[in-house]
Amino acid sequence: MATDIPLGPVTKQPISANQGQIVIPQKYLPQRQWSTKLVGDCCTDKGLCCKTFCCPCCVVHRIALQVGETENACLLAYCVQGNIWPLRTKLRTMVNIEGSICDDCVSSCFCGYCVACQLSKEADLLEKEGILDFTAKA
Repeated sequence: MATDIPLGPVTKQPISANQGQIVIPQKYLPQRQWSTKLVGDCCTDKGLCCKTFCCPCCVVHRIALQVGETENACLLAYCVQGNIWPLRTKLRTMVNIEGSICDDCVSSCFCGYCVACQLSKEADLLEKEGILDFTAKA
C-alpha cells in the first residue's frame, strides 16, 4: 500500500501558515467599552478636532497604520462619506469593544469626523497600554 506520507521519526516541528503571528481569539479578551464617547468627547482634544476637520485623511491614515492596515488604506476612507466604518469595525473587534457592524456603519455615515476622533483616541490609548505597537510618526 503506497502513501504520500513519509514514514519515520518526526525531526522538526511543522510550520503553520501564519508564522510569526500570535492570534488571540476574541473570546479570550475581556469585553470593554469605548474609552471616549462618540459625540461630546471628540472636541476635548482641540488639536485633534481641528486636524480631523481640516485634514481627515491624515488622521485616518495614522489610524489605519495603527491597526495594521497598509499605507494606502486611507485613500477610500474619506473619498466617499462614511467609509471609515471598516477601520472602526477592525479596531473594535481587535480588542473586543462592545458594538456591532451596524453601529459602526451608521455612526460612520452620520458622524464620520467624530468616529475619526474616537478611533484616533482609542488607538493612542491602546498603544500606551501596549496592546497596539505603532512606531511610525504621524
